[in-house]
Amino acid sequence: MSKPTTTRGLKSRVKEQQRRVRGLLIMFWLASVAAILCLGAASVPVFLMVVKVEPFIATGVCGGGFSFFLACCFYSRWVSELRELDTREEEYDIALQVEADRILNVA
Repeated sequence: MSKPTTTRGLKSRVKEQQRRVRGLLIMFWLASVAAILCLGAASVPVFLMVVKVEPFIATGVCGGGFSFFLACCFYSRWVSELRELDTREEEYDIALQVEADRILNVA
């Protein structure tokens, strides 16, 4: 895939990257909710003793906790990348406006 060299092409790539990072942030929030639900289910020991699902709940707690830990490790990186992409998008908007002004002044 060739890299776009025009400001418009660069801006579309930034939009693509922003969608990807926002998707990662949504996955982070989903992992957080799953971890909270798993930990909440594990905090009911009476339920565990009556229904006898300790291994299932323990697996859920470990899985939820691990996914939450991984998401937390990447969360700050994703947020900073999103801020950088927003800044880059603003720069490309300014560049497009300058190009448009230059074209209008020439014509």
